[in-house]
Amino acid sequence: MPVLPPRVQPKTFILTIKTHKLTVLTTVTAPEKTTIGDLKAEALSALKADVLSSDRDGDFEMFGAPQDPEWELPPVNHVEDFEFARIKKERGERDRKFTYETLPNDAIVKQQLSNWDSLFIQFRDESGELQPVKVSLPSLVEEEDEIDHSVAKGKRKAADIPDS
Repeated sequence: MPVLPPRVQPKTFILTIKTHKLTVLTTVTAPEKTTIGDLKAEALSALKADVLSSDRDGDFEMFGAPQDPEWELPPVNHVEDFEFARIKKERGERDRKFTYETLPNDAIVKQQLSNWDSLFIQFRDESGELQPVKVSLPSLVEEEDEIDHSVAKGKRKAADIPDS
């Protein structure tokens, strides 16, 4: 089998920034020069956006779900109010319990992340202590679309053909 050259990383990174029930997409045009601190400044502007502070009670009532104060974003005013974290990639772990590592502000994006990686926000409390990551990730399979694991891969049951 021929040895293939390593895959070239794109010149522009697209990253997702997640917290609570919010996901922000950001584009990093110079990942070899941009620092994590630069991304935090961009995330701060997204967290302070008017669309997040508008009265959204009507939106929740429309879907029949009350607004849960536990899932509201904490107030942020400065980049020091939060840190970025990423999921630690550990081999051999099957329990899928995620642990996070905080990224240093002076780290270069290209050295820490890959294209389409997800960053998670860890907010600080009033005393300055980092809080655990709080994020709601949607299920990849809806309840109605549950996969039938009783059918072996490559084998299918014969369809019932109505008598004519």
